[in-house]
Amino acid sequence: MTVHGHDERKATATAVGPAAPAVGAEKPRRVPLAGASLPVWPAGVADTGDNASLASVVGAGYAMPEGLSPPDWARFSAYSFMQFNAWEYFFYQFHDGSIPKELWAGADATFKDMVRTKPGLGRFWAEARISFDEPFRSIVDREFDASPVAGQPGAPAPQATGLHT
Repeated sequence: MTVHGHDERKATATAVGPAAPAVGAEKPRRVPLAGASLPVWPAGVADTGDNASLASVVGAGYAMPEGLSPPDWARFSAYSFMQFNAWEYFFYQFHDGSIPKELWAGADATFKDMVRTKPGLGRFWAEARISFDEPFRSIVDREFDASPVAGQPGAPAPQATGLHT
């Protein structure tokens, strides 16, 4: 089948998103979108709420995560996990030659800037870094080590995270 000039049998994409649903849960369905297949998750699997509410939570989480309620911290963490998962995906795709260097350069610069300017991501990384493997984990650790926001509210203390070892 041809969709928007693309042969659907050849066009595939891997979407970056939340982990697979729990055992026994409905599996994600794949739907064609501009010639690619993207998972459609069942309702509630990655529900982060409405856009305005999520934007408010993310903004607060970037600046002062200790001010978030536990449910809002969970929403912020889920959102941040998807961002870091995207960064990791870009990293591996660039290193295996699947994306052009220009795409990698822009994405990498954007994520590094976030690490340098969003102290709340330090708390997220301290809690979630175990979810990422080497060498990506060490590269992100070095970015946090060099971050000028380290030690600010929301950022992890070096001795508490082991990031500076």
